[in-house]
Amino acid sequence: MARPDAEPDPPTTASEDDGSAVAHSSTGLSPWAVAGGGLDAEFHIGLAVPGASFAWDASGNHAHTRLQVRDPATGSWATVDYDGRTAADFAVAQAGPRRLWDEITTAFSRWEEFGRPSVDRYGVTVAAGRTVVWAGSPASPVR
Repeated sequence: MARPDAEPDPPTTASEDDGSAVAHSSTGLSPWAVAGGGLDAEFHIGLAVPGASFAWDASGNHAHTRLQVRDPATGSWATVDYDGRTAADFAVAQAGPRRLWDEITTAFSRWEEFGRPSVDRYGVTVAAGRTVVWAGSPASPVR
């Protein structure tokens, strides 16, 4: 995922114009596992969740620590909140046509299924006008 310049917080409610409501859930997947500086996981997620960018908010205005994810092209956004007490369960809110946290969770699980490959284990195959990015071998496409 890209790390954009500082941007305003995503909305806390969905716009009536986008036809979606805010979905609230929880996750056991740590936001630091997907956006905490681990290049290998971040690289894979960036490939599997195109257009997404993230920023951290440690201001305490919303939660002890918040991961904000957004896709400006679709207006989709997600937040994952650490409450400062437990690192086993995190509050998730997401809205827009893409469920970004769900996509990130799927991408992270797939990265683990591939054996947590490092950046140097990825390749690209281009044939007949089709491009496929893979992890480990062409038999393991990223998307």
